Amino acid sequence: MNDDDVRCPFNADVVEYRIQALEKSIEEISRAVKSIAETTEKIARLEERHSETREALERAFSAISRTRDEMKGLEKDIDRRLRSLEADMPAVRETSGWVKAGVISLVGLVLFAAIKLSLRF
Repeated sequence: MNDDDVRCPFNADVVEYRIQALEKSIEEISRAVKSIAETTEKIARLEERHSETREALERAFSAISRTRDEMKGLEKDIDRRLRSLEADMPAVRETSGWVKAGVISLVGLVLFAAIKLSLRF
């Protein structure tokens, strides 16, 4: 068999069919690539939002930590002040009793004087 004896069957319809199939495949690949590009863009936007959210959370937790530290300082100050008030309470109660007794005595003297003046006339 020589090369002249081997003939390649050439059918224009088969070639046309294969070209159309290739064109369809290329169109599908093109759509898939476009879809991948759109999805990649969406993922990039989501990653950016995620990054912003993560940074915001870090700021929030940092602020919470600072506030917690400030509250601990205030708590110590409040405890100190409360102990001071509790230590002064007996003296305050005693003074309050003296003031009440003084006011009652003063009212009594005023009433006594008023009654004495009203009995004279």
